[in-house]
Amino acid sequence: MQVDLTKDDVALIRKLVLREITELGSEIHHTNTSSVRDELKDYRDSLNALSEKLGQ
Repeated sequence: MQVDLTKDDVALIRKLVLREITELGSEIHHTNTSSVRDELKDYRDSLNALSEKLGQ
């Protein structure tokens, strides 16, 4: 799928992704279940990859 986005759209999405990444740090830290913590880390990794793509 291809979506046409303006520079402002990309900037907004990147800002939202970065905010989510930041908030995940605390959530990961306070999670007691290792399987959930691992899922959150995987999610964070995916968001970091997306953020890099948006930054190009």
